Amino acid sequence: MANPEHLAIIEQGVEVWNKWREENPEVRPDLSNTELRSAGPFLLKLIGKDLNGANLRKAIIRGSHLIRAELCGADLSGADLRSSDFSESIFYRANLHQANLQSAGLRSACFQESILNGVNFIDADLRFANLVASSLLEASLSGANLIGANLSKATLRGVVIGNTAFGNVDLSNVDG
Repeated sequence: MANPEHLAIIEQGVEVWNKWREENPEVRPDLSNTELRSAGPFLLKLIGKDLNGANLRKAIIRGSHLIRAELCGADLSGADLRSSDFSESIFYRANLHQANLQSAGLRSACFQESILNGVNFIDADLRFANLVASSLLEASLSGANLIGANLSKATLRGVVIGNTAFGNVDLSNVDG
């Protein structure tokens, strides 16, 4: 369950949340098992904000705009992120095991060294995404756009790739 204090802060809006994050950089926000769509206008304005290390396990964040969000080391395992826009977001060393990113906008997102096992990337826009040294075991990339993506050193065993666009993709040293 999410930390009630963290939910109370997020409900106060962007300015309060950002101030709290600046004053408490060592705190790992816990918003697990939360339907963040209920945060209303706040979530739609959460562009380029700090969610590094956040616990968003099994959170529901469908159809939201989180462009340039910072999610380094965040736990998004089992999260429902369908149709959300995470373009230019940083998921460095994040855990997205079994997350649903179907039809998500992930253009130029950084997933370097992330756990993406079993992730649903069906119809996702991963153009120019950085997936270097990430684990995509059993992930589904059907219909995804990977044009210009960097998958060097990634683990791709058991990946489903039907109808996936792979133009100019770096697949050097892939384990698959």
